[in-house]
Amino acid sequence: MSDTGQKVDPTESVRTLTSAPFKERNLTIREHQDTDRHYIGDALPMPSDSQVKSIGSGPAAGVSPFPARVDHTHEVGTVWSYYTSPAMTVAPGSVFINNLTYSGWGRNSLVSGQVVAFPVKGLYFIQVEYLISRVGGGLFVNESNFVLTYNNGSSGKTVLRQSNFDLPLNMVVTITDYAIAQTAPSTNDNIQLCIQHNDSANWSVQVQQLFISKVSSLTSA
Repeated sequence: MSDTGQKVDPTESVRTLTSAPFKERNLTIREHQDTDRHYIGDALPMPSDSQVKSIGSGPAAGVSPFPARVDHTHEVGTVWSYYTSPAMTVAPGSVFINNLTYSGWGRNSLVSGQVVAFPVKGLYFIQVEYLISRVGGGLFVNESNFVLTYNNGSSGKTVLRQSNFDLPLNMVVTITDYAIAQTAPSTNDNIQLCIQHNDSANWSVQVQQLFISKVSSLTSA
């Protein structure tokens, strides 16, 4: 090994930097611990706000050539749907709401007027607000169940059971639930709305709003 005449300080690191376009040289521990040498973002142009994209509903590596910056932000995006329905007649017994319509807000995941599919896997929050009138007037009588049915009707959950004695002509009922969609976007992973009552008269039921929103992935931190 030829003597280059370069003195090596024994207190310095013997690690070296190697790069094709540059001449090899020693890198000292002090130089390596200089954090300014690691701020490569300073040498790159700043990305514009228009390049910031929604977090979305799933993992994505992205295509931007810019490295992430510690002060960057994302628009928070999630998957949600909003539906309504005109009034439909619900006779005594068990009746599914079958005239749901997409509001134009959020993602349209209607499979039919009766079935809403969960578009991606995850944990969902559901809120339904009914406006109910008793056909022919008078006071509501007897009992009712408000059921959310999942997975093509294979499982159902009674979210609210109530006595309707002495309630006046109209009532507003709001129910909420959480559901786990494990196989979405399979259309078998879905939700339906069911009303059961034993009043002596028909009901006129309108879905004032049905919100379905993904609140988390299947895993939790």
